[in-house]
Amino acid sequence: MGILHVHSMYSLHDSAQTPKEIVAKAKELGVKSIALTDHGTLLGIPSFMKAGAEYGINAVPGCEFYLEGMEHLVIVAKDYEGYVAISRALRDAWRSRIQSASKRWYPVLTEEVMRRHFEGNRHVFATTACIGGPIARILLTNFRLRKKMERSRLKAEEYRASFEEWQQWNAEYLACVEKIKELKAESAEYAPYLTRNYQKKLKDPGQITFGEDMELKQDDGMQLVEHAKKAVAEIKAEIDELSGRRKNAKAMADKRKARKERYESLVGGELEYVGETDLTRSAKAKLAVLSGIFPDFYVELQNHGMEEELAVMPRLAALAAELGIPVIAANDAHIPDPSEDAVRSRKILRFRYFQKAEPVTDADREMYIKSPEELFRALSNAVGEETAAKALENTSILEDCQVVFPKAGHYPAVKDGEAEFDRLIAEAKAQMQEKGAWDPAREQRLEHEVRIIKRMGYVDYHLIVRDFCNMARILGGVPKSEIANIPNDFSKAEDWCRKKGFSAGVGVGPGRGSAVGSEVCYLLGITNVDPVRYDLLFERFLNPERVSMPDIDTDIKTSLRPVIIQYVKWKFGENAVVSIATADTYAAKSALQTAARNIASELYDSDKELTKAERDERKRKFAKHGYRLSDLVTGDNLEGSETAILSACSTPEEERIYHDARLIEGRLAGTGMHAGGVVISDNKDICDYMPLHWVEEKQSWATQCDMLEVEEHGLLKMDVLGSATLDLISDCLQLIRQQHGLEIDVNALEEDPDVFREIYAKGRTNSVFQFESSGMKQMLKKFRPESIEDLILLNACFRPGPLQYLDSIIEVKNTGRRKESCLTKIPELQPILAHTYGYPIYQEQVMQIFQKLAGYSLGGADMVRRAMSKKKTEKLAVERKAFLYGDEAQGIRGCQANGIDVVLAGQVFDQLMDFAKYGFNRSHAAAYTIVSYQTAWLKYHYPKEFLCAMFGNEDISDYGRIMEECEALDVKVLPPDINRSSFDFTIEDGKIRFGFGGIRGIADRSAINRIAVGNSRRVQAYRSLSEFLAHTGSSLDKRLMEALIKSGCFDRFVADRKKAFDFYGNGNCTEKEEAYLRASAVKDVNYNMEQEEKYLGAGISEDPLDGYPDDLECGCVPMDALEDGNGSVYGYVTNAALTVSRNGREMLVLSIRGRRGKMDALFLGAAYQRFSGSYGRWQNAVVRVTGRISGERMFVESVSYMSKSGTRFYVRIDSEEKAKGFLAARRKHEGEPGLCRLVMDVSVGNSSGAYRAICPRLVETHVPESVVEEVGAMQYKFT
Repeated sequence: MGILHVHSMYSLHDSAQTPKEIVAKAKELGVKSIALTDHGTLLGIPSFMKAGAEYGINAVPGCEFYLEGMEHLVIVAKDYEGYVAISRALRDAWRSRIQSASKRWYPVLTEEVMRRHFEGNRHVFATTACIGGPIARILLTNFRLRKKMERSRLKAEEYRASFEEWQQWNAEYLACVEKIKELKAESAEYAPYLTRNYQKKLKDPGQITFGEDMELKQDDGMQLVEHAKKAVAEIKAEIDELSGRRKNAKAMADKRKARKERYESLVGGELEYVGETDLTRSAKAKLAVLSGIFPDFYVELQNHGMEEELAVMPRLAALAAELGIPVIAANDAHIPDPSEDAVRSRKILRFRYFQKAEPVTDADREMYIKSPEELFRALSNAVGEETAAKALENTSILEDCQVVFPKAGHYPAVKDGEAEFDRLIAEAKAQMQEKGAWDPAREQRLEHEVRIIKRMGYVDYHLIVRDFCNMARILGGVPKSEIANIPNDFSKAEDWCRKKGFSAGVGVGPGRGSAVGSEVCYLLGITNVDPVRYDLLFERFLNPERVSMPDIDTDIKTSLRPVIIQYVKWKFGENAVVSIATADTYAAKSALQTAARNIASELYDSDKELTKAERDERKRKFAKHGYRLSDLVTGDNLEGSETAILSACSTPEEERIYHDARLIEGRLAGTGMHAGGVVISDNKDICDYMPLHWVEEKQSWATQCDMLEVEEHGLLKMDVLGSATLDLISDCLQLIRQQHGLEIDVNALEEDPDVFREIYAKGRTNSVFQFESSGMKQMLKKFRPESIEDLILLNACFRPGPLQYLDSIIEVKNTGRRKESCLTKIPELQPILAHTYGYPIYQEQVMQIFQKLAGYSLGGADMVRRAMSKKKTEKLAVERKAFLYGDEAQGIRGCQANGIDVVLAGQVFDQLMDFAKYGFNRSHAAAYTIVSYQTAWLKYHYPKEFLCAMFGNEDISDYGRIMEECEALDVKVLPPDINRSSFDFTIEDGKIRFGFGGIRGIADRSAINRIAVGNSRRVQAYRSLSEFLAHTGSSLDKRLMEALIKSGCFDRFVADRKKAFDFYGNGNCTEKEEAYLRASAVKDVNYNMEQEEKYLGAGISEDPLDGYPDDLECGCVPMDALEDGNGSVYGYVTNAALTVSRNGREMLVLSIRGRRGKMDALFLGAAYQRFSGSYGRWQNAVVRVTGRISGERMFVESVSYMSKSGTRFYVRIDSEEKAKGFLAARRKHEGEPGLCRLVMDVSVGNSSGAYRAICPRLVETHVPESVVEEVGAMQYKFT
């Protein structure tokens, strides 16, 4: 017997059990075969099959497909051919995908696809699945209609009271309306007697009659008037009272209207039932279709105690018997056992699907992997023992299923590959010989590499990578605006580029990862880094002693990457090239946060005493406990932080967060697509080898397995990653060509001492690749690098682990002094460690040390390095002995035989053990350092072009940082202008003109091209806003126009942007109206700055700090020189907001932009209480904040307004009374505007650290003007 219909965590948000746990459970139950049938995916199959091999269980792959109407159908592979059929069908099902109400996409197996892949196919078997299957759905139609009605009427009871209250209030409302109508009619009867005409006639009583043939005296007429007045007043008062009641009744009725309508929808109307005979006929017809398609077809029987199952399973069994279709037993298993933890883990994951905590039912507890005996008992209760026994017996079909994945490789081949390989190598070698750059050592190295590459069978692999790298180089000079026009026939691409003159730029980086250490890769043009010059090791890339696929990672400029992927598809076939899926699991922090949200839902969603808003607020507050606890996670898993987390829990619910997080840690949270991974197969359809799924967000196919599993399937994996830095370099080179007529080859740059001195050694590395962080800048200033070799070291060193050596390395570099250690006592180590000033930093150094001291081959040394990094203690014990004393079997002489002191050698081995945890790949560091140097060289020699390119390749949120860099390098940035700007940033008269594409909300190049001056449709400048609007008509989106106006594109016509936008919105956009608008328009600087921060990422048209003193002059720290500790900064407040921290604490946040940077100033606790009132006053103000600096944030103690005045004031503090008076005045006026510089001659008290010292007794501080006046300070005349 076997176990059918099991779900793993790859049935996303519906199960928490792993494939390995499933197989282990089968082993525990003594079952020989088990099938994995996840919902619409085969992603879990590779690990499931591995687990089967590990436990000696027959693991059978299958899938629970979605049919049209979202019914379920289980299809299981009987052999590998069946698995391929399922894989192909799933791929085609994704082509008929549908989106659910929850925005998730599902593959749909249509009947046409089903017939195409499975009709007459004896390599699979299929079952009717669960109560969500097509046959059960038909038979349960009336049952579900009745249940729906019962649920509706039960649910209606929740709304009955509101419905009855609505009836009462609506009745009162209608009664008031009717009564008011009657009273108004009654009042109308009196109206004739209250008119002027009637009272005029009273003077002639003979003309007035009342009723028929009745004369009225004058006195009676006057009484009638008075009576009418009184009656009308009484009626009005009653109408007013009724109007109030009517209004209130309507409001109360309206308040209940939605619930009243919900009640009516729940109880209204009878549902139309279908005749049971008709349903049976439909079920038979559907069974006939399915059994006609699948030669091996079963009616699946389940029983988890659901009412639906007890109703439908006997009918399914009867139909199966009638039609001669075999039955098969299954439990819809989503958990391994019925334990509380197993049930709860699934419940937590289901929270992600439903976005609320669903209650656990008795049926949920039955959905576990049951033993045959348990399953027999459950089914017997539904269909009787005889049918249950047959169904169980038929699970033996799983024992006949034997799916074995072939081990063959499916690598694409290159025609005459080895000959082409040899030719390209020979050509590159000849070129180097012409330059005099070839020598016997290179020749020997090349022969060694070629021999290994050919022996391992990787010639074609290198040629394929070389091919798309070459295409990236050809297309590297294509501007972004022209990329869409690259010919679809890539055989014409090079000629197209030549005709267009697109030659300036780069499309592919100099290299990445261990492949940079290969001379062959360098000669083929896969990399541009000379491995001999930089002493890089081939064995770090390809180790003949460790057979595995080579891993050549390639950086392509981001804008070009889709084109290169399309080129590879053009070359090998559209269906032969796909991306690689990623399985994203719950890490420690996300597990805590998800667990907290689930518990919050459990605590409050069912509390009907609370309003929805109250429930949401309480859930939000409780969920913050998950964030608070996640901040305590220090390692890779929860177990390592258990003590810290549990000690921070103050309630059982918080402790439950940790318990629940442990249940889902490491389980599947979602799937994605690898950033760079691409698979290429040797046929025209990769689905023959592995299943695919569609990634809607990326509009791309991806494998249903990860990178390692791709290689295990014998497929070729390429890492083709997008690099925005290459876009930056390429755009900069194109601008240099435009402005100066020069074409620069960044791969041939010489080392320029000025670049090292002015950019790196001074820490001016904003926008310099890999060296931008504040920590990096501080390190550079201390180290003062003088060469690329120094930069390679720093690049590798600035990361956890090597940082422990950094201060010592800097000391050695700057003084030549080094502490003695085992490494200094062995002369043979000096050449290996010379570049790193005597300390091991690179992985390659470990390999060289093992080779030099003990006689290891470099391949063998790499194996030891890997063992060290993975702490394989048993292997390391063997290798330590071999290192010291040799190993004849491995051909290792050992340190002792080579004359190395054994004690020192042992110390070296132990030190390398620690180093291997963090050793960095020198090849990768070298390649990325060269890219860094390219950016630094361009920044130093062509700052305008470099910064202009920066704007085009960074997010708008980083524009403020680039603006600061422009200011530091004296590069002027011009605001966007409707007559001067293009979509891209451009250089205009030596200045950078802001591009339309840099304005937030504008991304459509084609829309801008229709309106931009200078293109084919518009060659003349606009003369007014009204002319622009007449030209564009209604073709422009309103949001685009709003962005153009509010960012200042029309300032040349109308100075007031608010009025300009209103002018556009009114629609009356005539020249006359605009002339009036211009005459009355006044520029609102604060408004403009707000809009520019929003749309441009920084203020451009105005400098809000213009006229204010320098940071240091104010006793403030410049924002580009922030260091942790206490201090003051000043700047312009771009945003002031009240918010709540992750820990639930209220805080005020001021976003402050200084002259050379920006930071967030956080007001918590006492500072929040003092300064958060009327917090809007800080918006657009220039302020000085003092507090504790941490990174790019400050925890504020005080804030005050800054004054432009540079005048100093002087006061003498020569008594305790004056000191107390000064302190009281400062507290009293804290936060007031008009900050002044006050010099105090202090001869009492202790001023240590409170103020900035000028000379022994003079100290300086900053206070509001009111304090200056209150303490009687005088203007300070001295300098």
